[in-house]
Amino acid sequence: NHPQEQFTVVMLTYEREAVLITSLSRLYGLPYLNKVIVVWNSPSPPAEDLSVDDDSHLRHDEIIFGFRVWREHRDRLVGFPGRFHAWDSNHTSWNYNSNYSCELSMVLTGAAFYHKYYNYLYTHEMPEP
Repeated sequence: NHPQEQFTVVMLTYEREAVLITSLSRLYGLPYLNKVIVVWNSPSPPAEDLSVDDDSHLRHDEIIFGFRVWREHRDRLVGFPGRFHAWDSNHTSWNYNSNYSCELSMVLTGAAFYHKYYNYLYTHEMPEP
């Protein structure tokens, strides 16, 4: 065994949330496990994705609120955290503010709902660099 060698678990599931949670919990602390990919095998997968960074600490009510807002604006990125940016003509540069304020002009993808169609566009339609 080489400690630097690791593996990925690809777990298939089909509308069995309790079974999935139990299976995932059994993997906790497993040596050499690098990551787990869950493949949702459903005939009608959800239209939305929730992108979440590993350091996002959202409560259930915050996630539900974001999902409800997203359902009213399915063509938009809806989530947390928000930021403000504006062109500063005095310095001919962008002003970017990550402090908490009431002025927001963008949403970061650290915890955001978006339509799965954007995954398709990113994967298949974005030009190569």
